[in-house]
Amino acid sequence: MTEEQKLTGFPSVDKPWLKYYSREAVEAPPPACSLYEFMYACNREHPADTALNYFGHRISFGELFAQIDRAARAFLALGVRPGDVVPIVSVSTVASVVCFYALNRIGAVVDFLNVLAERDDLVKYLREAEARVVVTLDLFGEKVVSASTPTARSGCTRGTWDTWTRTDSCICRAG
Repeated sequence: MTEEQKLTGFPSVDKPWLKYYSREAVEAPPPACSLYEFMYACNREHPADTALNYFGHRISFGELFAQIDRAARAFLALGVRPGDVVPIVSVSTVASVVCFYALNRIGAVVDFLNVLAERDDLVKYLREAEARVVVTLDLFGEKVVSASTPTARSGCTRGTWDTWTRTDSCICRAG
């Protein structure tokens, strides 16, 4: 093994997954659009195809795009603008996927935070991100609200997602 082939032990440096891709794929430039725009461009002509399969409940691209549009309008109504950092404190649910793409669609930056993070860590993350809005599940809502500023605690907006999520989501103003 030559010096340049030695592994550093850091996957972000070694990139071991690249060995499974063709040279053409590795050297291809990334798309010059957002993730939402790329997904929409690739799937807009297939609205009946399955986009997500969440515990046996299939969600079509048409349904997913409608949910993303609705969530994007809600985020804009909350005052989220392009460039705003919006943390999501959630496990993997349809709602978190919808929120991710809705925020990406309007140009906001999504910051997924660990649901196991301690309250003090959340305080640090929310301040560092200068987050004004946080998305979380009710399960984590109390911890997230307590980590936000005192004036923000009264600004928690609760919304129930469609029955396919069977989960209450909580969108909180963090600051």
